[in-house]
This record gives sequence, C-alpha cells and structure tokens, in this order.
Amino acid sequence: MKPCPCGSQLSYEECCRPLIKGRRKAATAEQLMRSRYSAYVEKEIPYLRSSLHPDHRSDYDEKSSREWAENAECTRSRS
Repeated sequence: MKPCPCGSQLSYEECCRPLIKGRRKAATAEQLMRSRYSAYVEKEIPYLRSSLHPDHRSDYDEKSSREWAENAECTRSRS
C-alpha cells in the first residue's frame, strides 16, 4: 500500500488518486487542498489546472508548476 502524500493515513489509491483522475469530486475544501498537494507530490500537473477556480485558470503557468513539482522536496511536518 502506497500511503497518500496528503497524510490522511489512507492509501493513495483510495484517497486522492480518484479525485486527481476525475473518478470522484472533492466533498470538502480540505479534500480539494489535500488532493492538490498530492498532485504536486505525484507530479499530476494537469489536475492542478483543472482544480483551479475558472476565474484563475487563464494565468496558470503549467510549465512553472511542473518545474516546481519536479524540483521541490515535499516533506511532512512532524508535530
């Protein structure tokens, strides 16, 4: 089982991947934001644009988002 990057303690397959692949919609704002974080970690860049509010899609820079996702080191805070 691959854990979901969002930190939910669920597997990626049952947590954020269905949202990212369009098989399920986020039921809450928290689910949406967790799925967007997971999309960065998993480099699922098209989802980042499609999950933006339509008013903010026109100036979305996919190339910069991809570069950031490919070069960022995503870590979890351990409280």
